[in-house]
Amino acid sequence: MNDKKKTGILFSIAAFMILILLRTYKIKEAGFFDYDSVMNFLAAKNIAKGDFSMLFNHVSPSFNLFYGFIYKLYPDFIFLQYVNLTLNSVAIVVFVLLFAKYFNLSKWELAPLILLIGSSLFMVGSSRYFSVDAFSLLLVVLVLYYYYESITRENKLYLYVSVFLFMILFTINYKSILLTPLFVVTEFLQTKRKFTFRVLLIAKGIGLAFIVVFSVYGWMNGVPLHRYIAGIGATLLRQKGEYEYVSVFSSDLLYYFDYFIFLENPLIVLTLIIFPFLYRKELFEQLKELNSYQFFFIITYGMLAGMSLLAKAPRGILFIYPLLYLCLYLCIRRILERRYLTFIITGFVILYQFWIVKESVYNYCQNNYDKVGEYINTNGINKVAVTVGINSLPYIENAKVKVIFDEKELTELKKEGYSFVVVDDFCKAANLNNFSNLYKQPSLACYKSSALLAPLVFLEESEYTGLSFEETMAIRREAMTDSCQVRIVKLN
Repeated sequence: MNDKKKTGILFSIAAFMILILLRTYKIKEAGFFDYDSVMNFLAAKNIAKGDFSMLFNHVSPSFNLFYGFIYKLYPDFIFLQYVNLTLNSVAIVVFVLLFAKYFNLSKWELAPLILLIGSSLFMVGSSRYFSVDAFSLLLVVLVLYYYYESITRENKLYLYVSVFLFMILFTINYKSILLTPLFVVTEFLQTKRKFTFRVLLIAKGIGLAFIVVFSVYGWMNGVPLHRYIAGIGATLLRQKGEYEYVSVFSSDLLYYFDYFIFLENPLIVLTLIIFPFLYRKELFEQLKELNSYQFFFIITYGMLAGMSLLAKAPRGILFIYPLLYLCLYLCIRRILERRYLTFIITGFVILYQFWIVKESVYNYCQNNYDKVGEYINTNGINKVAVTVGINSLPYIENAKVKVIFDEKELTELKKEGYSFVVVDDFCKAANLNNFSNLYKQPSLACYKSSALLAPLVFLEESEYTGLSFEETMAIRREAMTDSCQVRIVKLN
């Protein structure tokens, strides 16, 4: 190994460590990000205890089993977040290392590209969720690599490996199904191999095997045999919010453009416009043989176009964030030409993204849910209702907790002995404004929780509320006028 290669590897390792630091900073203060994060934690915790009733939570059995095993080994919910953010960082490094050769990236360019992708707002923010995103990202990278290699090498084994990895991905993140139309388009455009009926049969067999195995495994552990298949069907046909189903379609076609312009990085919008022009030769002059530029173009622009029609949240385009930032880097490199100028401008973009992360993530890390749990535990409260937001659950030790979505539910709960309510402002992010009377009642305790005001908290909920980008941000601006975000109320 020559000195230049060693230096490139060392710089890549250093970049990886910076990504870890970006993701771990203040993560203990922030706690769990949202409703899904807590539900994922509860699924892992239950599975670790041998209770498989939540095996198909979020129709993500592979995810739940993996973290159930991790939690059994090390029962600390913060540790689960550390594992998740590490997977996110590994995914970014693997992406850069695997695909660098296709774009003639030198060893010196690896670290800047890792930092450019890894310091983006969504990449940092989503790594701190306890969600399927991080694991999904790593698997998407591997699926894309083996699938593209199966074409360039004309190798069926690589194709079957990509199908196998895709099915693991599907059992973690059902939204991966949105990649299949893009693979179909790719198959029609590439000319190196013929996708025979036999190959299709084997691929479908691999997919069916995963669904059957998980269905039987769930049945062996007390879950109805049809639960997984029914869950897949219901989820794909209807979008489940915290309280009710909403449409899977959305009319806010500019949602992601607004997101990048007003929150994450406006350069991505500019990249989407100029990339086809700057790389027109690679994209449009060699149509008979699919190259890496064309493959990534199909995946990136196809996914963005498709998701612009569906219910939206920043994580909706999770699979293409690394591709978007790779395109940004390639545009910078082609426009500036000189290597040192490329590094300088990329460095300034990375510093800008550090600032965005500070403003939109680090400034919203306080949660005080531990104080909520302490109040309930020390005051001997054994039954408590919570309004939509369930981030206090990991801190409540002995009390029985009931999640409510409308204050009218309290009429029956009072008869069952529920006299206390945690009024959590997450209901505002979820656009469930059914607690006006509770907000008027005096509070036994009131805690500020800036974590509930983070812009990503509201934007990630827009998938379930059906609201546009501007409507979602308007709700956030209104929520920010509240004096505190979590209250404990005693019912009269």
